[in-house]
This record gives sequence, structure tokens and C-alpha cells, in this order.
Amino acid sequence: MKTITLTAAALLALALPAAAQMAPMSYDTNADGLIGSDEFNAGFTESDTFGTYDSDADGMLNEEEFDAAFTDREGFDEMMGEREFGSFSDYDSDADGFLDEEEYNTAWFNQYDADGSGDIDEAERGMMDADMGEGGVFGDMETDA
Repeated sequence: MKTITLTAAALLALALPAAAQMAPMSYDTNADGLIGSDEFNAGFTESDTFGTYDSDADGMLNEEEFDAAFTDREGFDEMMGEREFGSFSDYDSDADGFLDEEEYNTAWFNQYDADGSGDIDEAERGMMDADMGEGGVFGDMETDA
């Protein structure tokens, strides 16, 4: 029995990194194979990527926090590959100088919904999985701020 327990524990330890990389699948709450904007917003909010980068905890990202989290971050360009990330003003849809969580989530949803269909499909999910996995944009969830 002790051998079975240790073997099961070892298998679980090996499976956890893979499970963490597959977390975006859990965003598909209606199990239709697509991640809609509402599903994405709920999952992304739950993962607290926004809160991680909101260094002053005011519920908004200012340009300095945004740059520290993304554009000024070492290795960020390599993480993004050929994708165009843009500047803070590209994400600040109401041009108030701050990103609230809705603007932030919408901007990332639009990054992943490459065809503009309103859903992240299986092909588009590969980019999302890479960003959330080890070495991805959100894989280490740390900032230099």
C-alpha cells in the first residue's frame, strides 16, 4: 500500500505542471470547445493577472505599472514573438490614463481572438496556453515593479 501511495504522489507531482499549463481550458465553462469573452473575463479575473501588476493596489493600471509588467520587462519581446503588443494607449479604450480590469481583460481577449470571431477557438488557444505556461507572459506572474 505504501508503494502505491508513493507512486500516486509521484505521478501527481509530475502532472501538476502540465495541469497548470492547461488552466485556460477551465475557462470554457459551458464545454463547447470555445472560450467566449464572458468566460475569458471570469477566468482571467480569477487568475488575478491584473492584481499581480497593480502594484499600488488601486484597482487600475497606470502607464508605469503597465510598462513594468509588460513592455519594459526583460524578455517580453521574445515572449510575444511576432505578435504586435502595442502601447499603453492602445489598451486604454476610454483614454482616461488608466486601465481598469475590464479594459485589461478585453485587450488580452482580443490578443487571443486573432480572427475577431468573438470566441477563442482551439487553434487560437495555443497562444493563450503558451502565455500562461512556464516561460510565457503570465507563466511566472512576476513584475519588476
